[in-house]
Amino acid sequence: MKTILICFPEMLGYCANIFYEIGCFLKKKGYDLVYACSSPYMERYRKVSFKEVGQVFYLSEFLQKYSREESRLIKNEEDYWFAYPSFVKMKYILGRHMNQWQDYIVQRVFFQRIFDSKRIDMVVSEPPSTAFGILCFQEAQKRGVPFFGYICSPVGRVFNVCTDLFCTRMIRNPFPVAREDIVTEQPIYMSTVYHRLGSVLIPIPFPLDQILSRLFAFLRIPNEKSIETGHMKLWQFYSVMRLLQRKMIFTITDALQCFQNDVDDDYEETINILYPLQFPVENTSYVHAREYSNDEEIIRNISFSISDRYRLYVKEHPSAVGMRDVKFFRRVRSFPNVRILHPTKFHLRKSIQKFDIVVTKTGTVGFEALQKNIPVILLGRTYYENYPGVYRLCCFRDLGRLISGLGKANVSENKQVLEDYLQYCFVGIYNEVSSLSLEAENIRNLVKPIELYFEGLCS
Repeated sequence: MKTILICFPEMLGYCANIFYEIGCFLKKKGYDLVYACSSPYMERYRKVSFKEVGQVFYLSEFLQKYSREESRLIKNEEDYWFAYPSFVKMKYILGRHMNQWQDYIVQRVFFQRIFDSKRIDMVVSEPPSTAFGILCFQEAQKRGVPFFGYICSPVGRVFNVCTDLFCTRMIRNPFPVAREDIVTEQPIYMSTVYHRLGSVLIPIPFPLDQILSRLFAFLRIPNEKSIETGHMKLWQFYSVMRLLQRKMIFTITDALQCFQNDVDDDYEETINILYPLQFPVENTSYVHAREYSNDEEIIRNISFSISDRYRLYVKEHPSAVGMRDVKFFRRVRSFPNVRILHPTKFHLRKSIQKFDIVVTKTGTVGFEALQKNIPVILLGRTYYENYPGVYRLCCFRDLGRLISGLGKANVSENKQVLEDYLQYCFVGIYNEVSSLSLEAENIRNLVKPIELYFEGLCS
């Protein structure tokens, strides 16, 4: 019997129902299921019980038995980048880092003991985006255990499965998805991030009964202390407060006319460069591009590396409006040849052909640009990093030379980019905001890559 460990950090809480259903399906197929969770809080909040599916290990319970004196005896023999994601999130939501650094080291012991107690054949999760998830991935890697991380696809009706920390390696589908099986419209999770730290411009789509149900759950469920979030209830409360704060900041920024609604068309020989800002507290920023956390420094380096022949357009991520204050946009706009595009009135997906070069950390915009034969300068690590037309930046000192060597783009359709990407796609929906995600047929689709792997048909 194969044993599958499902790693479930609290930052994955919104997908509790999906991973519960996946576990139930695999159990019926004869697999032994084990869950590793930060705490039982999100199970209670989402009204599921992983214990109905298999054995559950809770970090919160482990910490109660593991004394502070014992933890001081453990020395970290590796770097602390694994803790950086949790450090960033906690600083943003709560305004301060609440953990002791030794607390993170204890999590390594937690996973060592799980792997020592069970013969794990596979780890299933999302791409690691917290210290909890990264340490689980690292322990699996040390022991030669395959890691499958479900990824929301930038293409509708399909999903991907990554096998590494940076999502640069994905499972190839032995039965490739056909173009007619996908939709090219933007998936729902990309147009708004809903009840997570998403866009404050779009009304909450949940019916009133669902909103009240979650409010009652918040009031009813006991609080849990957490290494991932500090305190779960405090985290949820502050998340809502951040949304209100961001709404106010964006209203002020927009009123001060920091944005423009379109690119300039004053000179046809001008080379337009796009730098799309990314959602700052997601793993695509602080895991896949962790060395490039300062957007202002990136924009400054691009701006001062180009001549007046160029225009640098900066566009805020629609789901991140209000996360950067007025002072940020005013400072950036003071740099030479910089323009700030409106985050919602300028529709980037429909207007990508107006740009000649895209500079991005890891953004989906780079993938869309490649489909128009627009060159991409990539700062971080991502699934399309080895596609033709992608230029990896190793040092800001090389930026000016790299840009000057590209020039005007020959914008045209490049269908091969999507064809190559579809080789790594599976039919199905992996995101919590779709009403179809929990249907039996979709759960069957989500489990398919796991079954294919154990049948030896994909790797």
